[in-house]
Amino acid sequence: MNSDSSLDDIRWLIGSEAAGLLDQHRASGGSSVGAVRELKRAHSDARAHLLLEQVEFRRRAVAKFPQAERMFFLPQALQQAMDLHVARYKAARFPAT
Repeated sequence: MNSDSSLDDIRWLIGSEAAGLLDQHRASGGSSVGAVRELKRAHSDARAHLLLEQVEFRRRAVAKFPQAERMFFLPQALQQAMDLHVARYKAARFPAT
């Protein structure tokens, strides 16, 4: 997410319309030029960018998070995120309360 994104655009990204677009994109198997062109025709540049950015972040996050397709990411947070298996190992070292 870039600093040019408005709060309304971020709310849109986590809303039902964008969720449907993200699911549709995942089901299609990736980004084709036609799909990107249609997205840009139907939405503002900022919203198209946010959506395509999340598609890329989710693609990269699959190695770390089994549920990546249902999550939202920021670039720095994704880079620093710990693999789920490592996180579970570290968490297991602490007693449950």
